[in-house]
Amino acid sequence: MYSPVLKLPIELKTGFFSTIPYSLEISKRTVILKSVSKSSEDFYIPFSDIENISIFFDKRNEIEISIKEKTLVALFKKEDSLNDLRMTLHELIGNKFSVFY
Repeated sequence: MYSPVLKLPIELKTGFFSTIPYSLEISKRTVILKSVSKSSEDFYIPFSDIENISIFFDKRNEIEISIKEKTLVALFKKEDSLNDLRMTLHELIGNKFSVFY
């Protein structure tokens, strides 16, 4: 059974000014982006498929998840768990993870 290590509310960017509410979930081997509205597709991304994950702690407060096919960009809805996210990603995917301030 799947059990997330960490779960955060995000807004997945779908266009220049449009976003859709999602949940970012980190498990021991997978990053999952689940649509809150159920009208959009969910993304299940094994760590082995991830090229890079970047978090931007600036005015944007964004996360970028780069895989071969595309880059998914999302905005954080809450800032209080971002340090937990940073530590979790560093621990689980190490050299595929970058933080920018």
